[in-house]
Amino acid sequence: MIFNFDQVLSQLFVKIDKHPTVLHINTMAFRAVFLLALPCVQADESCLQEETTLLQIRGTAARSGTSMAKHIDEPTLQNEDENCWNPCVQTAGPCDYCGTEGVCCREGWSSDPEECGGLGGGLGSDHHSCRLPVDLVVGGGDATMWEQHGGDHSKCNKNVDVQYVSSQMECQQVASAAGHAYYSFRHNALASKQSQLHGGDHACMSSATCENLTGRTNEWNMYVATHYYAVNSWPEHAWGAYDSEARVSSIEKCLLKEQTEDADGSGYLFTSCCTIEGVGMSRDCGSTKNTNWDTAVAQCASQGGRLCTADEAMSQVTVSQGCDVDGPSSATGADLNRLWTSTPCTLSA
Repeated sequence: MIFNFDQVLSQLFVKIDKHPTVLHINTMAFRAVFLLALPCVQADESCLQEETTLLQIRGTAARSGTSMAKHIDEPTLQNEDENCWNPCVQTAGPCDYCGTEGVCCREGWSSDPEECGGLGGGLGSDHHSCRLPVDLVVGGGDATMWEQHGGDHSKCNKNVDVQYVSSQMECQQVASAAGHAYYSFRHNALASKQSQLHGGDHACMSSATCENLTGRTNEWNMYVATHYYAVNSWPEHAWGAYDSEARVSSIEKCLLKEQTEDADGSGYLFTSCCTIEGVGMSRDCGSTKNTNWDTAVAQCASQGGRLCTADEAMSQVTVSQGCDVDGPSSATGADLNRLWTSTPCTLSA
């Protein structure tokens, strides 16, 4: 059988023409790998190249074969940072418009799938835009890490619900997805027999509270969330459903826990609590406004309650609880007031 390389290659590119990102393939490298892989089956060995030509092909394969493979395996992202909400049929997550590996995400939207990790593309919290999923961003390079809690060689509990992850960012994502404010991460993975059994991955534990167990022999460190979702209290019974496009903002926003107001506008942050069972509580008008996250936690505890989760706050349990902090109905963007929740988040750097 005689192979006509150019004919085969032309047919190949006809088939993949609908996927132009694949055309990063180095044609000469492809030719080299193709020819070197074929056995010489002609009786007169006419399929063999002259020695110099074959050496050139081998050299090309050595120089370019890795590059070719790299492009084939490379995550494919299209329309990076472009508004993807309508092209993706108003659905977050994987979407053809964003490419074979791209996802449509909006910063701070807790309803987005786990591939988004609470992050957005170039349009941030203003609109959904195309980006790579968080597990394909090497080292989570465009996301802020939570701050260390306590000293070195410490962990939050005695190995409760241990998971094995490839990086600290992945451990942080585990905690964030669980709505936990803490995680413990073991840095010296290879020293652990259990880690070795899990491919050399790091031990990771996320938790809602932290016992602060010190004096650990291994390189355990504890980390605590630095950002939490703050949610606008929007009474749908009076104003209709919250419209993120009309408000020019999502109903929730990922904010630094030390903040007491939205630095980009006139909106302020306030305390609105839930009972242990998740029912909204009346507000204390003398202290509810302009609170940071720690103050809000303390205020709710003093009232015999707790901070609501982001999901609870968005389910209308906190609306119309007094003190004129809902909305305001005419405000947009950073001029909206928001209440602190117990749900941690990761902010784009």
